[in-house]
Amino acid sequence: MIVRAAWLQKAIPAVILAGMAFFVFGCAQKPSQPKMESRIIEKDLFSEAEAYRLNGQADKASKIYGEYLLLNPKGDKAALSLQRMAEMALARGDEAGALSFYRQIPIAGPYYRGVPEVRYQISRLLAVMGDPSSSNTEAEAWLNLYPDHPRRGEVFLLMADNAGAVSDRKTSFRYWLKAQHELGDSSPVGASVGKRIETIIEAAGTEDLRWMASEAESTPYAPIALKRLARLLMELEELEEAEIIVSRLATLEGDPQQRQDALELVTELKDRKETRKGVIGCLLPLSGPFANFGKEVLMGIQLAIMTQENGQCRSPVEIIVKDSGGDEESVKAAVMDLVDKKKVMAIIGPLSRRVALLAAETAQGLGVPIVTLTQREEITSSGDMVFRFFPTPAIEVDSVLEMAVDRLGIERFAVMYPENAYGRLLAALFFDAVTARGGSVTAAESYGEDETDFEEEIKKLTGRYYPNTRQDMEGLRQLITPEEEETVIIKDHPRSIIDFEALFIPDRAERVAMIAPQLIYHDAVPSALFGTSLWQSPDLVKSAGEYLNNAFIPSSFFEELDSEMVRGFGEAFRNAYESSPRLLSAQGYDSLRLLAQAMCRDDVRTRKHLAKALLEISDAETLRGKATCTASREIRQKAPLLTISNGRIVKVLP
Repeated sequence: MIVRAAWLQKAIPAVILAGMAFFVFGCAQKPSQPKMESRIIEKDLFSEAEAYRLNGQADKASKIYGEYLLLNPKGDKAALSLQRMAEMALARGDEAGALSFYRQIPIAGPYYRGVPEVRYQISRLLAVMGDPSSSNTEAEAWLNLYPDHPRRGEVFLLMADNAGAVSDRKTSFRYWLKAQHELGDSSPVGASVGKRIETIIEAAGTEDLRWMASEAESTPYAPIALKRLARLLMELEELEEAEIIVSRLATLEGDPQQRQDALELVTELKDRKETRKGVIGCLLPLSGPFANFGKEVLMGIQLAIMTQENGQCRSPVEIIVKDSGGDEESVKAAVMDLVDKKKVMAIIGPLSRRVALLAAETAQGLGVPIVTLTQREEITSSGDMVFRFFPTPAIEVDSVLEMAVDRLGIERFAVMYPENAYGRLLAALFFDAVTARGGSVTAAESYGEDETDFEEEIKKLTGRYYPNTRQDMEGLRQLITPEEEETVIIKDHPRSIIDFEALFIPDRAERVAMIAPQLIYHDAVPSALFGTSLWQSPDLVKSAGEYLNNAFIPSSFFEELDSEMVRGFGEAFRNAYESSPRLLSAQGYDSLRLLAQAMCRDDVRTRKHLAKALLEISDAETLRGKATCTASREIRQKAPLLTISNGRIVKVLP
């Protein structure tokens, strides 16, 4: 400030002297010292303001910049001073003040090299302050003035936002495309803009997508818009226009992935033209020896439809029922009719082992998912469209051994089984499963289907039928002293030697009711008894419940499970049919629900998509617990485990 004061002291005499000189010397040259000193003071003022700014003293800096501009509004540092003042105004939130300073810069320094940035900031501030129209006017002028400036991409982004602010989606999208073209994919901003464009396309409806595809022509975003448009048209069943769009997509030049997408859409369109989404075929025995079973399954399926327990579909699920009770040719014809004429998305059934394989192979050949309700083990090997959803003996054995081995720590087992196909199958499955878990089956005995006296089989299990196979009783006598002989009475027959901890009996409830009391009579009661779902009968509890307090039963369907879903199903079933539900009704109900839930997913548009969705079923809620689809397309439910307590069958494990 000392220099400034000295200049003011010299300035006044200089003016007086200049006037005197004018009168005395006429046209004599004016002295130049004040102008040179003016430049010095201007420079010093700007430097002082810069020092304050760099030191964080914005208020003092703004004041000195202002003094500088008052002295020389068009000085060398005038434009830069105004820019500094605009920046500091922005820093303190004064957008209007910043805009005012920016507007003065092109006037103060028309050749100032920062003018392009200044004009961009003017356009940006107008947008921020809620004037997109004026912002766009400034931006358009900017683009005309600076055709090669690196800021062009950002200016297009600004214009895109301005158009969006006035709901001009078409203009906004056009500027997004121009911005991405300027910025490219290599820069982070350009990549982000590309993602934004894709998001806009994915959120658009058919009307917008039509002009988006045209606007994006010759850009990487045209295929994305066309692909989205084709899929939406297919969802709306506007298949003719969808076919035109797919053909247009197929003609575009692009990378191999784009061509692959086009081919997939062609296939998908063909499938959609041949399929009615929401329609499920039911292939069940409604005539012949298994008609009652088929009707029971159908009751469960119809209940699922009636109670809307079929997923969150946009439109109701419809079923078309066909009879599988005839010969093999009629079953094959029924599958073909459901697929080719009724255009179902999937098929539920059949039940019979005899026709299940033929139905599965036919459905596989036609490319339609089929959920079979059969115990036939090899059924899913027919192909990737074939699924099985039915309780199997293997599932029951797994449930039994989870309790026996994993929870109770049992390692040694015996098996008593009927001499029929069911008994032999369960005994073999049990033996393999025990061995796989590190246990052992120490004894196994079969009996005739009509047998009622099981003394011989029980003695064989306990080692009394073949006494020489156990420790020799005479050898034991020789080890007894005379004194012991006076106090110990050795029975004439060998005692039971039970070298197993648990007994597995895969037979009907009425047969088990005969066996259980005889186990007690022959002193052959193990620590636990295990059965199959055939044991689940109120009659068993009435006739032999007192002998089965240590028994465990894998359930096929147990209405008394502590489950809101099961209770609701049971109540709805009784209201609809005036009878209690059984396994097959529950299986039909669950089958329809699982299939409908998969079919109603947004990403399921074709039969192939549906097969993939079925394969992804995991921990789905069903009447028998959680259901999960295995890699071999077995939709498996963990069988609830029951026991008998106080004269009632109750749940042990979920």
